[in-house]
Amino acid sequence: MPDSFAIDIFPIANAPAGQPTARFSPNPANIKVGNVVFFRNNDQVNTHWPVASAVPNTNPANPDRTGWWMDAPISTALPGQPTPGKEAFTPSAPTAAGGVQYLDALYPNVTGTIIVT
Repeated sequence: MPDSFAIDIFPIANAPAGQPTARFSPNPANIKVGNVVFFRNNDQVNTHWPVASAVPNTNPANPDRTGWWMDAPISTALPGQPTPGKEAFTPSAPTAAGGVQYLDALYPNVTGTIIVT
């Protein structure tokens, strides 16, 4: 059975206007080929929808979601409940130098990098 790898989404309290209101952790994420990658939303206010930056469309309002990792955003965290998460993908090959850039489709200034070895 493949190992799981979780990337957490944490809110940034009191983020200045124009700055990211959340962050991915770890960032960069160092993942091994064959790991099952999950994203977990620790934000109790906002839903989040991670997607590779290189897909043809990163606008969630556009119904063409070719290449998206998930079919819907990750729900908000509820106090006293397990952290909501969604399986994203299982890499089958290492990434090129610099890894794969990704963003939160709902908050595009929240970005991250995945490096697969």
